[in-house]
Amino acid sequence: MDAWLGYSWPDACAWISRYPRLSDILRQVYTLTLAQILFAFLFLGMANDRRRLHAAALATVFGSLATIFCWALFPSSGASAYWTLAPEIDRIVRPVVNSAYGSELNRLLVEGVTDISELQVTGLVGFPSFHTVMALMSLIAIWPYRLARLALILVNTALLPAILIHGGHNLMDVLGGTVITVISWWLGLRVFEAQDRRLPRLGYAVPAIET
Repeated sequence: MDAWLGYSWPDACAWISRYPRLSDILRQVYTLTLAQILFAFLFLGMANDRRRLHAAALATVFGSLATIFCWALFPSSGASAYWTLAPEIDRIVRPVVNSAYGSELNRLLVEGVTDISELQVTGLVGFPSFHTVMALMSLIAIWPYRLARLALILVNTALLPAILIHGGHNLMDVLGGTVITVISWWLGLRVFEAQDRRLPRLGYAVPAIET
């Protein structure tokens, strides 16, 4: 399906290998994805935006459960598990999730885990990409706030190629993560609003400060 869309992980790595400094920057961006969603939560809390903070928290839980459920039904190790980069390209790019790691995930899928104390994993889920879920959830959550929105747009512009190259993902993994994010955000809002309507009937006061 990636080929239908004109994408190839080895070709992307071959291209980025011509720009080693850019590859290093994308590696750092990839490793800071969790910090991005933490920033969104802290920002919304300090902004007293109860609605978007609770919706984002709920949506992140829904997104993580949906991601795990999809992967449990259809396990996938990502593009890096099925392509072996040329040694020189691998040396320059140094993907966080490289071919050797992908091969190890394939072995674990077949043989299972015999000793969990020896399990050393950077990530397990290929499709859908949870890095994509975290990145887009952060952006959607703080969207009404112009400066924060612009900052995360810049970060996520770099994060997309970082997820593909250093995350060893297929393009379809990112598209799958995007769909899950949109659905999870919608569910998060609906659940929050239903709970918000229910609280006064139960005798709880709803905080007046919210946006």
